[in-house]
Amino acid sequence: MGLPPLMFSKVEGLQFWRTMGVGGENGFSIQPDLSTYALVTVFETEQDAVKFYEGFIMKKYTKNCAEHRSYFMHCILTHGKWGGSNPLLVCENPNLTNKIAVITRATI
Repeated sequence: MGLPPLMFSKVEGLQFWRTMGVGGENGFSIQPDLSTYALVTVFETEQDAVKFYEGFIMKKYTKNCAEHRSYFMHCILTHGKWGGSNPLLVCENPNLTNKIAVITRATI
């Protein structure tokens, strides 16, 4: 993963970020997929997130990528902590007709 550009940046509205690797094969292999990474961010507002994902720092992240995707999500349930705290706020009125994703930090 190297040193993430976010380590040295002040980003408007950014409250939390972590880079994450992913498991190989079906996602839960003991062997990591060294070609795929995730950047998890939490922003004060959706406008701050859009500005970030359209800006210079994301261009640095993606300039050598064959492919990248961004997902804007709202938290409907959270469990556990990152670095001693939980940065995710549960959405008060989630739209449960949308697709649901699960982020896990499990270590094999």
